[in-house]
Amino acid sequence: MNDRHPFSKKSDSKKSDSKGDLGLTAEDLLHAFDHLRQNRSAKRPSPHKPLMVLLALGRILRGDRRFMAYSDIQGPGTSLIEDYGLNARQPDPCLPFTHLSGDRAGQGRLWEIRDWDEIQRRLKEDPATREKIEHQSPLMLIRSPSRLKKHDVEAGFTAPVYHLLKGNHRLIFQIARRLLDKEFPETLHADILARVGLDEALDEMDHREAIVKRRPRDPRFREEVLVAYGYRCAVCDYNIRLGNTSLGVEAAHIRWHAYRGPDRIDNGLALCTIHHRALDNGAIGIDEGMRVMVSDHVNGDRDSCERYFHRFRGKEIHLPYNADDRPDPDHLEWHLDRVFRSRRRRPLASEPLP
Repeated sequence: MNDRHPFSKKSDSKKSDSKGDLGLTAEDLLHAFDHLRQNRSAKRPSPHKPLMVLLALGRILRGDRRFMAYSDIQGPGTSLIEDYGLNARQPDPCLPFTHLSGDRAGQGRLWEIRDWDEIQRRLKEDPATREKIEHQSPLMLIRSPSRLKKHDVEAGFTAPVYHLLKGNHRLIFQIARRLLDKEFPETLHADILARVGLDEALDEMDHREAIVKRRPRDPRFREEVLVAYGYRCAVCDYNIRLGNTSLGVEAAHIRWHAYRGPDRIDNGLALCTIHHRALDNGAIGIDEGMRVMVSDHVNGDRDSCERYFHRFRGKEIHLPYNADDRPDPDHLEWHLDRVFRSRRRRPLASEPLP
Protein backbone atom coordinates (compact mmCIF):
# COMPACT_ATOMS: atom_id res chain seq x y z
CA MET A 1 0.00 0.00 0.00
CA ASN A 2 1.24 3.51 -0.73
CA ASP A 3 1.07 6.37 1.76
CA ARG A 4 -1.99 7.83 0.07
CA HIS A 5 -4.20 4.84 0.82
CA PRO A 6 -7.04 5.77 3.20
CA PHE A 7 -6.21 3.04 5.70
CA SER A 8 -3.09 2.40 7.70
CA LYS A 9 -1.10 -0.75 7.00
CA LYS A 10 -0.18 -1.42 10.62
CA SER A 11 -2.18 0.84 12.86
CA ASP A 12 -0.39 -0.12 16.07
CA SER A 13 3.10 0.70 14.81
CA LYS A 14 5.25 3.27 16.58
CA LYS A 15 5.14 5.50 13.55
CA SER A 16 1.37 5.78 13.50
CA ASP A 17 1.28 6.22 17.28
CA SER A 18 3.46 9.32 17.16
CA LYS A 19 1.40 12.23 18.44
CA GLY A 20 2.92 14.82 16.17
CA ASP A 21 3.62 12.88 13.00
CA LEU A 22 0.98 14.75 11.06
CA GLY A 23 1.26 18.08 12.89
CA LEU A 24 -2.44 17.84 13.73
CA THR A 25 -3.97 20.72 15.69
CA ALA A 26 -7.26 21.20 17.53
CA GLU A 27 -8.33 23.62 14.79
CA ASP A 28 -7.64 20.94 12.16
CA LEU A 29 -9.80 18.50 14.08
CA LEU A 30 -12.69 20.92 14.56
CA HIS A 31 -12.61 21.66 10.84
CA ALA A 32 -12.62 17.95 10.04
CA PHE A 33 -15.70 17.26 12.15
CA ASP A 34 -17.44 20.35 10.79
CA HIS A 35 -16.95 18.97 7.27
CA LEU A 36 -17.71 15.26 7.52
CA ARG A 37 -18.48 13.85 4.10
CA GLN A 38 -22.29 13.70 4.02
CA ASN A 39 -24.20 13.95 0.79
CA ARG A 40 -26.74 16.64 1.61
CA SER A 41 -28.07 16.58 -1.95
CA ALA A 42 -29.25 12.98 -1.60
CA LYS A 43 -32.93 12.19 -1.17
CA ARG A 44 -32.28 10.76 2.27
CA PRO A 45 -29.26 12.39 3.92
CA SER A 46 -28.64 11.10 7.41
CA PRO A 47 -26.74 11.92 10.62
CA HIS A 48 -25.24 8.42 10.90
CA LYS A 49 -21.60 9.53 10.72
CA PRO A 50 -22.03 12.15 13.47
CA LEU A 51 -23.74 9.55 15.65
CA MET A 52 -20.82 7.14 15.17
CA VAL A 53 -18.36 9.94 16.03
CA LEU A 54 -20.29 10.76 19.20
CA LEU A 55 -20.28 7.09 20.19
CA ALA A 56 -16.50 6.94 19.67
CA LEU A 57 -15.95 10.18 21.63
CA GLY A 58 -17.83 8.71 24.58
CA ARG A 59 -15.55 5.67 24.52
CA ILE A 60 -12.44 7.88 24.57
CA LEU A 61 -13.83 9.79 27.53
CA ARG A 62 -14.32 6.50 29.40
CA GLY A 63 -10.70 5.53 28.73
CA ASP A 64 -11.44 2.77 26.22
CA ARG A 65 -8.76 1.71 23.75
CA ARG A 66 -8.40 3.39 20.38
CA PHE A 67 -10.04 0.71 18.25
CA MET A 68 -13.53 -0.62 18.77
CA ALA A 69 -14.70 -3.96 17.43
CA TYR A 70 -17.72 -3.83 15.16
CA SER A 71 -19.28 -6.75 17.06
CA ASP A 72 -19.10 -4.68 20.27
CA ILE A 73 -20.73 -1.54 18.92
CA GLN A 74 -23.30 -3.07 16.56
CA GLY A 75 -25.95 -3.25 19.30
CA PRO A 76 -25.58 0.24 20.80
CA GLY A 77 -24.92 1.74 17.36
CA THR A 78 -28.08 0.21 15.90
CA SER A 79 -30.14 1.44 18.85
CA LEU A 80 -28.71 4.96 18.46
CA ILE A 81 -29.48 5.10 14.74
CA GLU A 82 -32.96 3.64 15.25
CA ASP A 83 -33.80 6.42 17.70
CA TYR A 84 -31.99 9.37 16.12
CA GLY A 85 -31.14 8.35 12.55
CA LEU A 86 -34.20 9.85 10.85
CA ASN A 87 -36.07 6.61 10.15
CA ALA A 88 -33.02 4.98 8.61
CA ARG A 89 -33.72 2.26 6.07
CA GLN A 90 -30.64 0.45 7.41
CA PRO A 91 -30.16 1.28 11.08
CA ASP A 92 -27.12 -1.00 11.41
CA PRO A 93 -23.95 1.12 11.95
CA CYS A 94 -21.87 -0.80 9.40
CA LEU A 95 -21.78 2.09 6.91
CA PRO A 96 -20.51 4.90 9.16
CA PHE A 97 -18.19 2.39 10.90
CA THR A 98 -16.40 1.82 7.58
CA HIS A 99 -17.00 4.98 5.55
CA LEU A 100 -15.61 7.38 8.14
CA SER A 101 -12.25 6.15 6.85
CA GLY A 102 -12.75 8.40 3.84
CA ASP A 103 -12.72 11.60 5.92
CA ARG A 104 -9.58 13.64 6.46
CA ALA A 105 -8.13 15.49 9.45
CA GLY A 106 -5.39 17.95 8.59
CA GLN A 107 -2.93 16.21 6.25
CA GLY A 108 -3.94 12.73 7.34
CA ARG A 109 -6.98 10.56 7.92
CA LEU A 110 -9.62 10.94 10.58
CA TRP A 111 -10.51 7.25 10.96
CA GLU A 112 -8.93 3.93 10.06
CA ILE A 113 -9.72 0.25 9.78
CA ARG A 114 -7.21 -1.79 11.75
CA ASP A 115 -4.89 -4.13 9.78
CA TRP A 116 -6.54 -3.20 6.51
CA ASP A 117 -3.91 -4.92 4.34
CA GLU A 118 -4.51 -8.22 6.13
CA ILE A 119 -8.28 -7.90 5.74
CA GLN A 120 -7.92 -7.28 2.01
CA ARG A 121 -5.71 -10.35 1.70
CA ARG A 122 -8.39 -12.44 3.41
CA LEU A 123 -11.06 -11.03 1.10
CA LYS A 124 -9.01 -12.11 -1.90
CA GLU A 125 -8.65 -15.63 -0.50
CA ASP A 126 -12.31 -15.98 0.52
CA PRO A 127 -14.28 -17.87 -2.20
CA ALA A 128 -17.32 -15.68 -1.47
CA THR A 129 -15.46 -12.46 -2.31
CA ARG A 130 -12.50 -13.55 -4.48
CA GLU A 131 -14.16 -12.65 -7.80
CA LYS A 132 -16.09 -9.64 -6.50
CA ILE A 133 -12.96 -7.88 -5.31
CA GLU A 134 -11.80 -7.59 -8.93
CA HIS A 135 -14.83 -5.39 -9.71
CA GLN A 136 -15.64 -3.76 -6.37
CA SER A 137 -13.51 -1.82 -3.93
CA PRO A 138 -12.59 -3.77 -0.78
CA LEU A 139 -14.40 -1.15 1.32
CA MET A 140 -17.69 -1.83 -0.49
CA LEU A 141 -17.27 -5.55 0.15
CA ILE A 142 -16.35 -5.37 3.82
CA ARG A 143 -19.10 -2.97 4.89
CA SER A 144 -21.80 -5.61 5.40
CA PRO A 145 -22.59 -6.67 9.00
CA SER A 146 -21.88 -10.34 8.30
CA ARG A 147 -18.43 -9.70 6.80
CA LEU A 148 -17.46 -7.18 9.47
CA LYS A 149 -18.16 -9.82 12.12
CA LYS A 150 -16.67 -12.68 10.12
CA HIS A 151 -13.35 -10.83 9.81
CA ASP A 152 -13.44 -9.42 13.37
CA VAL A 153 -13.06 -5.90 11.98
CA GLU A 154 -12.02 -3.11 14.33
CA ALA A 155 -11.92 0.60 13.53
CA GLY A 156 -11.38 3.91 15.27
CA PHE A 157 -9.74 7.31 15.11
CA THR A 158 -6.23 7.42 13.71
CA ALA A 159 -3.42 7.67 16.27
CA PRO A 160 -2.81 11.44 15.87
CA VAL A 161 -6.54 12.14 16.29
CA TYR A 162 -6.83 9.80 19.27
CA HIS A 163 -3.83 11.32 21.06
CA LEU A 164 -5.16 14.84 20.51
CA LEU A 165 -8.54 13.87 21.98
CA LYS A 166 -7.41 11.62 24.84
CA GLY A 167 -7.72 13.51 28.12
CA ASN A 168 -8.86 16.70 26.38
CA HIS A 169 -12.40 16.98 27.70
CA ARG A 170 -12.87 20.50 26.44
CA LEU A 171 -12.04 19.57 22.83
CA ILE A 172 -14.25 16.48 22.99
CA PHE A 173 -17.22 18.56 24.10
CA GLN A 174 -16.53 21.28 21.56
CA ILE A 175 -16.78 18.64 18.86
CA ALA A 176 -19.86 17.04 20.42
CA ARG A 177 -21.68 20.36 20.76
CA ARG A 178 -20.92 21.35 17.19
CA LEU A 179 -22.11 18.02 15.80
CA LEU A 180 -25.29 18.14 17.86
CA ASP A 181 -26.07 21.72 16.89
CA LYS A 182 -25.46 20.96 13.22
CA GLU A 183 -27.54 17.79 13.06
CA PHE A 184 -30.26 17.78 15.73
CA PRO A 185 -32.82 20.06 17.41
CA GLU A 186 -31.76 21.22 20.86
CA THR A 187 -34.47 19.19 22.58
CA LEU A 188 -32.56 16.00 21.68
CA HIS A 189 -29.06 17.08 22.71
CA ALA A 190 -29.15 15.98 26.37
CA ASP A 191 -30.67 12.61 25.50
CA ILE A 192 -28.05 11.86 22.83
CA LEU A 193 -25.18 12.92 25.14
CA ALA A 194 -26.53 10.53 27.78
CA ARG A 195 -26.81 7.66 25.29
CA VAL A 196 -23.17 7.95 24.19
CA GLY A 197 -21.76 8.54 27.68
CA LEU A 198 -20.87 12.21 27.35
CA ASP A 199 -23.36 13.65 29.83
CA GLU A 200 -21.72 13.03 33.21
CA ALA A 201 -18.36 14.48 32.24
CA LEU A 202 -20.12 17.56 30.89
CA ASP A 203 -21.42 18.28 34.41
CA GLU A 204 -17.82 18.30 35.69
CA MET A 205 -16.77 21.07 33.32
CA ASP A 206 -17.19 24.78 33.85
CA HIS A 207 -20.32 25.82 31.98
CA ARG A 208 -18.47 28.46 29.98
CA GLU A 209 -15.98 25.87 28.77
CA ALA A 210 -18.74 23.74 27.25
CA ILE A 211 -20.39 26.47 25.22
CA VAL A 212 -19.34 26.86 21.60
CA LYS A 213 -20.51 29.24 18.95
CA ARG A 214 -23.77 28.00 17.49
CA ARG A 215 -24.98 28.37 13.95
CA PRO A 216 -26.94 31.60 13.52
CA ARG A 217 -30.71 31.32 13.76
CA ASP A 218 -33.26 34.00 13.02
CA PRO A 219 -34.04 35.54 16.45
CA ARG A 220 -37.49 36.56 15.22
CA PHE A 221 -38.59 32.97 14.58
CA ARG A 222 -39.65 32.21 18.17
CA GLU A 223 -41.66 35.36 18.70
CA GLU A 224 -43.35 35.25 15.30
CA VAL A 225 -44.42 31.63 15.77
CA LEU A 226 -45.76 32.23 19.28
CA VAL A 227 -47.69 35.32 18.14
CA ALA A 228 -49.18 33.41 15.18
CA TYR A 229 -50.43 30.67 17.53
CA GLY A 230 -51.59 33.03 20.26
CA TYR A 231 -48.95 31.79 22.74
CA ARG A 232 -50.74 28.46 23.14
CA CYS A 233 -49.77 24.89 22.31
CA ALA A 234 -51.15 23.90 18.91
CA VAL A 235 -51.89 20.39 20.23
CA CYS A 236 -53.21 20.72 23.78
CA ASP A 237 -54.01 24.46 24.06
CA TYR A 238 -51.69 24.95 27.07
CA ASN A 239 -51.09 28.70 27.54
CA ILE A 240 -50.08 29.40 31.14
CA ARG A 241 -48.35 32.74 31.79
CA LEU A 242 -46.65 34.48 34.67
CA GLY A 243 -47.73 38.06 34.14
CA ASN A 244 -46.79 38.63 30.50
CA THR A 245 -44.26 35.79 30.40
CA SER A 246 -45.30 32.54 28.72
CA LEU A 247 -44.36 29.48 30.77
CA GLY A 248 -43.43 26.39 28.80
CA VAL A 249 -44.68 27.27 25.30
CA GLU A 250 -41.94 27.03 22.68
CA ALA A 251 -41.44 27.52 18.95
CA ALA A 252 -40.66 24.15 17.35
CA HIS A 253 -39.23 23.56 13.87
CA ILE A 254 -41.17 21.00 11.83
CA ARG A 255 -38.34 20.33 9.35
CA TRP A 256 -35.09 20.38 11.29
CA HIS A 257 -32.76 23.32 10.74
CA ALA A 258 -29.92 20.98 9.72
CA TYR A 259 -32.09 19.59 6.89
CA ARG A 260 -32.96 22.87 5.18
CA GLY A 261 -35.68 23.77 7.63
CA PRO A 262 -36.20 27.55 7.33
CA ASP A 263 -36.81 29.92 10.23
CA ARG A 264 -40.27 30.76 8.92
CA ILE A 265 -43.66 30.59 10.58
CA ASP A 266 -44.88 27.95 8.10
CA ASN A 267 -42.09 25.67 9.35
CA GLY A 268 -43.00 26.27 12.97
CA LEU A 269 -45.46 25.14 15.59
CA ALA A 270 -46.12 26.64 19.01
CA LEU A 271 -45.96 23.68 21.38
CA CYS A 272 -45.78 23.09 25.11
CA THR A 273 -42.54 21.56 26.36
CA ILE A 274 -43.99 18.02 26.36
CA HIS A 275 -45.35 18.16 22.82
CA HIS A 276 -42.22 19.94 21.52
CA ARG A 277 -40.06 17.04 22.74
CA ALA A 278 -42.66 14.60 21.41
CA LEU A 279 -42.52 16.19 17.95
CA ASP A 280 -38.70 16.17 17.81
CA ASN A 281 -38.53 12.55 19.01
CA GLY A 282 -41.17 11.38 16.54
CA ALA A 283 -43.80 10.53 19.16
CA ILE A 284 -46.31 12.79 17.38
CA GLY A 285 -46.70 14.08 13.83
CA ILE A 286 -49.15 16.22 11.90
CA ASP A 287 -50.82 14.83 8.77
CA GLU A 288 -51.84 16.71 5.62
CA GLY A 289 -55.25 17.40 7.17
CA MET A 290 -53.54 19.17 10.12
CA ARG A 291 -54.59 16.33 12.43
CA VAL A 292 -52.45 14.91 15.23
CA MET A 293 -50.84 11.52 14.68
CA VAL A 294 -49.56 9.53 17.66
CA SER A 295 -46.83 6.94 17.27
CA ASP A 296 -47.67 3.35 18.19
CA HIS A 297 -44.32 3.32 20.04
CA VAL A 298 -45.60 5.70 22.73
CA ASN A 299 -45.95 3.77 25.98
CA GLY A 300 -46.11 4.31 29.72
CA ASP A 301 -48.79 4.41 32.37
CA ARG A 302 -52.28 4.41 30.89
CA ASP A 303 -53.49 7.68 32.42
CA SER A 304 -50.46 9.71 31.28
CA CYS A 305 -50.53 8.28 27.76
CA GLU A 306 -54.20 9.15 27.49
CA ARG A 307 -53.83 12.63 29.03
CA TYR A 308 -50.88 13.79 26.94
CA PHE A 309 -51.15 11.76 23.74
CA HIS A 310 -54.00 9.44 22.80
CA ARG A 311 -56.86 11.85 23.45
CA PHE A 312 -55.45 14.16 20.77
CA ARG A 313 -55.10 11.42 18.13
CA GLY A 314 -56.93 12.45 14.94
CA LYS A 315 -57.84 15.91 16.26
CA GLU A 316 -57.05 19.02 14.24
CA ILE A 317 -54.36 21.25 15.73
CA HIS A 318 -55.06 24.88 16.59
CA LEU A 319 -54.07 26.82 13.49
CA PRO A 320 -53.04 30.45 12.95
CA TYR A 321 -55.75 32.76 11.58
CA ASN A 322 -53.48 33.78 8.71
CA ALA A 323 -53.53 30.96 6.15
CA ASP A 324 -49.99 31.83 4.99
CA ASP A 325 -48.69 31.07 8.50
CA ARG A 326 -50.09 27.55 8.60
CA PRO A 327 -47.69 24.59 8.35
CA ASP A 328 -46.28 23.97 4.90
CA PRO A 329 -47.41 20.49 3.72
CA ASP A 330 -43.90 19.76 2.39
CA HIS A 331 -42.40 20.31 5.85
CA LEU A 332 -45.08 18.14 7.45
CA GLU A 333 -44.38 15.39 4.91
CA TRP A 334 -40.64 15.59 5.65
CA HIS A 335 -41.30 15.17 9.36
CA LEU A 336 -43.65 12.21 8.86
CA ASP A 337 -41.16 10.52 6.55
CA ARG A 338 -37.97 11.18 8.49
CA VAL A 339 -38.87 11.69 12.17
CA PHE A 340 -42.31 10.31 13.04
CA ARG A 341 -41.98 6.82 14.52
CA SER A 342 -44.56 4.88 12.57
CA ARG A 343 -44.66 1.10 12.44
CA ARG A 344 -43.63 1.27 8.81
CA ARG A 345 -41.79 4.17 7.22
CA ARG A 346 -44.06 6.26 4.99
CA PRO A 347 -42.41 6.73 1.55
CA LEU A 348 -42.30 10.21 0.08
CA ALA A 349 -44.58 10.74 -2.88
CA SER A 350 -41.50 11.04 -5.11
CA GLU A 351 -40.07 7.72 -3.95
CA PRO A 352 -41.05 4.31 -5.33
CA LEU A 353 -42.59 1.80 -3.02
CA PRO A 354 -40.14 -0.95 -1.93
